[in-house]
Order: sequence, then C-alpha cells, then structure tokens
Amino acid sequence: MTQSEIRMRVVARRELTPTIAEFELEPHDGGPLPAAQAGAHLTVETPSGAMRRYSLVRAGDAPERYTIAVKREAASRGGSASMHDAVAVGRDLRVTEVDNTFALTDAPSYLLIAGGIGVTPIYAMAQELAARGKSFRIIYCTRSAAETAYLDEMTEAFADKLLIHHDSGDPG
Repeated sequence: MTQSEIRMRVVARRELTPTIAEFELEPHDGGPLPAAQAGAHLTVETPSGAMRRYSLVRAGDAPERYTIAVKREAASRGGSASMHDAVAVGRDLRVTEVDNTFALTDAPSYLLIAGGIGVTPIYAMAQELAARGKSFRIIYCTRSAAETAYLDEMTEAFADKLLIHHDSGDPG
C-alpha cells in the first residue's frame, strides 16, 4: 500500500442482502480515525491479497468506526469473494487512510442517483445533506427488493425524497 495504512479490526458484520455484507471497522490500536467526508472510500487489502476500494456508508468529522458494504461479485477474482468467505468479526484488515474523489460540492439542491451497490457513497451523501438541511432527492435502481442494500433504513430516513426502481435485471 502506498498511502498511510491503518490496521483495522472488523467489529461487526451484517448481511444486508443475500449477496451484500456490511462490515464495521475500528482501529486495531483504538486510536482516533481521520475525518471522512461523504463520498470517501478506503482501499482494503482483502484476505485474497487483492486491493479493493470500498466507499464509506457513513461520514463524520470524528468517526469511531468506518462502515463499508461489499457485494459478492459472481465473477470475483478473489476480492469480494474473500471478503464474504474469510472476514468475520475479530479479523484484522489493512486499509489505507480515507480518500475522496467523489466529494459533495455546494449546490442549491441535489439529485443523487445510485445503482446497486453504488448506493454506498450516495447513502452517506444523503445522510450528510439531511443533517445540513439541504434539498435533495434520490433515485435508487436495483434488480429487486431482495437485492436492495439499506432499503429499510433509507425508506425510513428519506421516504419523501426517495424513488426506488427495481428492473428485474432487464437492461431495457
């Protein structure tokens, strides 16, 4: 890894859908974490040795933990499959410090569009915009309700701002 590394421990794991798992990570040494703005990501060394970037699900100025969600890809070359198969609570992972190439910019209102697991930075952005009292809407497209990460949480938090569309995998 070229950026500064942080050794993190998995302190919680939750199955969001049959193919998406959420992992909560805390610093192995218990020290403070750098701030993370909505849209930020970590690069994680997966158990297979593959380096994969995962967006943070929650942002914050003084986070106690980082939360990522990983979709098990059918054609995985080892990264997502190893996260699903080999990462349990208590496992240590090496990650880079947060980086953000997808930061929110100031605007009078926002239209956030997410597809599938791409919802992770969008969910963080929506949480930040709601906390700041900003005007926004979300369009979230997935194949089915069963494959929709954070469906209940987002519906509860953003019901009047959220449009969910399930296409059953039909590209048309």
